[in-house]
Amino acid sequence: GAVAVTAEGDVKPLLQKKFQRTVTTRKKYAGRIEWTEEFEMDFEALLDAIIDMLERDVIIAWQDGILDIIETNATTYLGSSLDGTLVKPDNGLAVIAAAQQIRMLLYNPNYVFMNPADIDAAVYTQDTEGNFSLKPYIDANGNRIGGLTVIPSLKIAEGEAIVGDFSIYKEIHSRIIMRKGQYNAQFIENEYTMVAEVFSILSASPADYPAIVKINLATVKAA
Repeated sequence: GAVAVTAEGDVKPLLQKKFQRTVTTRKKYAGRIEWTEEFEMDFEALLDAIIDMLERDVIIAWQDGILDIIETNATTYLGSSLDGTLVKPDNGLAVIAAAQQIRMLLYNPNYVFMNPADIDAAVYTQDTEGNFSLKPYIDANGNRIGGLTVIPSLKIAEGEAIVGDFSIYKEIHSRIIMRKGQYNAQFIENEYTMVAEVFSILSASPADYPAIVKINLATVKAA
């Protein structure tokens, strides 16, 4: 049933909501380094730099892992009212077409992830006389396209983009956990190990997956 206007004394419509049980598993992004006591004595500053790089590598792997999950769950471009109407569409208009598809599903697209090369190709175009094109739907620096915030990322393959309402995802994570210790024969060999890890849970309802669309820019422009 659905909500409706009812007269006095009429039976109110019965509404039923159905749910699907899903499970989201925790992921652990982790790595370790090992060194000798002599190395620490001789190169203390270098060891500190290596520990910093270990922490950075774990954070990058964690952030990349989140994007990988979102990309895997993303849906495809089906069409918009712009199809067959534009003579020379660019990457920015392809993003706007995908955003329209999402809005028609009652979501509010807020971000687009694009390769930096594709962002520049959308912003800087010229006519045959060398005059730069005026594009009211793209800001001067390519930070926003059609109201969407642009996130440059080399994780996105050139020629592709991910457009969507990213509020459908909820992410919970631990702090970056750093532990120093010894195992097996390390104690008698004057060796140490440092482990770095972060735990993350990224969840969204499968019913909301259409809120994020992965597009091939050339395919959408052709449409």
